[in-house]
Order: sequence, then structure tokens, then C-alpha cells
Amino acid sequence: MGGGFNQAQNFYQMGMQQQAQQQVAPAPAAPAQDGWKCSCGTTATGKFCPECGSKKPAGVPQYKCDKCGWQPDDPTKAPKFCPECGDIFDNSDLI
Repeated sequence: MGGGFNQAQNFYQMGMQQQAQQQVAPAPAAPAQDGWKCSCGTTATGKFCPECGSKKPAGVPQYKCDKCGWQPDDPTKAPKFCPECGDIFDNSDLI
């Protein structure tokens, strides 16, 4: 009769090992770099676009989540909420 209990315990240990392995997740992707989206489609980080040489637009508000660092593909158009952490986009998210 003791063999059934040992088998059950072995199954429990195997399940725990599988669960521990599944909990090890890959490292999260690095947050988007500070930058701006040029009219040519390139994301630039300096004052000028490295692809076409256009100057960074002045006076155009650009957004980046102040909680997690997520930045929209077009940083001049912010969503209402951050899709990564749920934070509300407001003036604290201006870059």
C-alpha cells in the first residue's frame, strides 16, 4: 500500500519542478529609448534625424510613460492609458 503514496508524492514533486521552471520568465524587453519620430519614419534621439537630417520639431509635445518608460510609436500622440502599466497619460508624461 505504501507504493501508491510514494507515487503520488513523486507526481507532486514533478509538478512543483515544472511549475518552478515555468515561473522563470525571460528578462523583460528594455524600455524604449528617449526619442522622437521623424516624418521619414525613423526614431531619432538627437536634435536631427540620422537618416534624412530633419530637425527635431520644436513645440510639439512628446510623451513617454513616467511610470514604466513605455513610449508610443508616434511619441506626439499619446493614448489615454499606458498599455504596459495602465498609468494615465497626462502632463507628467511629457518629455
